[in-house]
Amino acid sequence: MKKLHFFACLFVTVLTVSCASDDSGENPGGENFQSSFEYVSGGSTMNIIGSQASKSGNSMAVVAADAEGNSIQFEFDKFGNLGAVSASPADFELPSVYSHQNFSGHYFTFNLIAIDEVNKTVKATFSGKLYEDDEDLNSDFTEISGSFWINYTEVTPTVPGLEVSAKIDGNDWYSTNSYTTNGTGNWSTFIHHELGDDEYKIMLGFDDENMSAGIHTFTPATETIYATIAKYNLETKMYEKFDATGTLEITGTETFGIITIVSGTYSFTAVNPNDSSETIQVTNGKFKSVYSW
Repeated sequence: MKKLHFFACLFVTVLTVSCASDDSGENPGGENFQSSFEYVSGGSTMNIIGSQASKSGNSMAVVAADAEGNSIQFEFDKFGNLGAVSASPADFELPSVYSHQNFSGHYFTFNLIAIDEVNKTVKATFSGKLYEDDEDLNSDFTEISGSFWINYTEVTPTVPGLEVSAKIDGNDWYSTNSYTTNGTGNWSTFIHHELGDDEYKIMLGFDDENMSAGIHTFTPATETIYATIAKYNLETKMYEKFDATGTLEITGTETFGIITIVSGTYSFTAVNPNDSSETIQVTNGKFKSVYSW
């Protein structure tokens, strides 16, 4: 399975941590702003000496490091939806740890308190477990907690407007993480698994041999170009796929260097195959995402 983390496609500048705080004598965050980053890992308070944040469109990333070189990074969007959290130790003999990939908002608490887009500050609190394997809740973990209130830099993305979003039963939904698997049709088919930080996952099916613009209707039996939704089951710790009927329109493809982008819209009605009384309406779906490198 090839992972394709959504936010990795949005940031073309690698965030690096400055080992000296920005003390220019000015207060870009406004009169009441005072930069801070508090971080507790495994019961130990980390001495954060540098932090940076970036905003690119609706997406944001924050990274910080302590005096020993241990670091932590957050990926989220400006609506407060969590993408991923990762922490890397200074000692490379120890493993990095990550927030759980699926239903991340259930297994890790990230509270976006405020974004000031005038003064360019972001404020949040966080707590939860980070795992050695982001897909295995039984893997070794580290508990962390803390808060930050820091300035961010506006970054212009190489590919503007990357997004997968929809309304699920009338509520706004945004993908904050994704990965790609092979499809169930012929060798040219593949599936984008688009995860939010809630219990839902939207899956978009494509076919390398048919990526031209056009409207495609689909049913639960369709194996090539389609959209559907899955809902996370907290008891089984697995996603349960719904049967979907609707339309997916490819509006075009673009190439940026070695990256190919596909754009379009989708809408469908989904039914739980194990309980026909449970239906989900997905409307206003749109995507502009990487489908090949």
